[in-house]
Formats: sequence, structure tokens, C-alpha cells
Amino acid sequence: MRAKVKYRTREIAFREPIDWGAQPLGKVLDIEIARQLGVSGTAVSVQRNKRGIPALRHREIDWDKQPLGKMSDSAIGRDLKITASAVGRERKRRGIPPWQSISSPISWANVALGTKTDAVLAKEIGCSEPAVAAARRKRGIGSKGHSSSKGIDWSVEPLGKMPDAEIARKLGVFHGAVRHARVVRNIPAFPRRSPR
Repeated sequence: MRAKVKYRTREIAFREPIDWGAQPLGKVLDIEIARQLGVSGTAVSVQRNKRGIPALRHREIDWDKQPLGKMSDSAIGRDLKITASAVGRERKRRGIPPWQSISSPISWANVALGTKTDAVLAKEIGCSEPAVAAARRKRGIGSKGHSSSKGIDWSVEPLGKMPDAEIARKLGVFHGAVRHARVVRNIPAFPRRSPR
């Protein structure tokens, strides 16, 4: 006897056609227009090329006039209508350190780098996780465990003393994240009970 299979139907949203003549083609990066319209970057570049409009290039931006390192990459990107990663690449190419959101500079000598995850230290001192990681690497200090978006300090978790799935449920993370944290620390898995 064959089992009945239920199929879920997807709802397809129909939208009004895009008025490409009203779009700032060639004045704003294709990817930015695509993000605003909810289409692919290729769709925008095809429409731009059809009209013979040259693409806006990052190199056309006068980077010497931009406040690189004095404002966040995302804020500069918003002003220029480009991505924060594009601004970050140009800032790094020029050797300019990232903007710090806190008013006073961090005295890294007073921060116990490598004793906790970068995410935990970033929360404690009020800066970004990449800033902590960069400061740690600059001083040749290894990372303490693997940081996560939840800022879990794996050194205090009962890895190997409880099943990975149980720890994952308690922390609200994927089972694989717990397994990875345990494996990189060479901690054996919690022994399974054999069925009797």
C-alpha cells in the first residue's frame, strides 16, 4: 500500500513591473539598486547595458575625500550608496584602522586577550568582535575557543559530560556547534547508553 504524500504549495508574490527608466542606472552601483528592488544584480546590469549606460565603478569615488576610519564603513557606504564591505576593502588597502564606536581608545594592554572568546570580551569592553580579534592577532595571542554570535564561553560548558544535543537545547544553538566546540578541544563525546 502506498503512503499518501502531502505537498506544500508555495505562495508566489506577484509585483508590479519595474520602471527601469526611473531607476538611477549608472549613478548608483547595480548591487545597491538590486537590493532596493529585490532583484538580482544581474537583472539590473542587463537593463543598464540594454540602455547603453556605463556602470558606476568604485574607482570613480574620490577616496581621499572620504572619512575612512573616522566613520563606520557602513555609514560611509550608506552615504556613497555602496556596500560596507567595499568601503572596508578600500580602507584596508590604504592601511587605515577601522573606526572605533567608543569615545576613548582601548588600552589593549589592560584587556586579557585570549582568556575568553572574542565575542565575550567585545561585549565586556564595548567594542566589536573583529576589533578584539585584530588586537589579539596583532599581539600574537591565540583565540580562546571559537567565538559565536551568541558569545558562548565553551570553557564553562559541560562538554563531553552531557550529550551534545542536550547542551545545544540548553544554549539554543545547533547540535553541530556544540559538537565542533567539543572536537576542537579534544573532548570525547558523552558515552551512549547501550540498549538492554
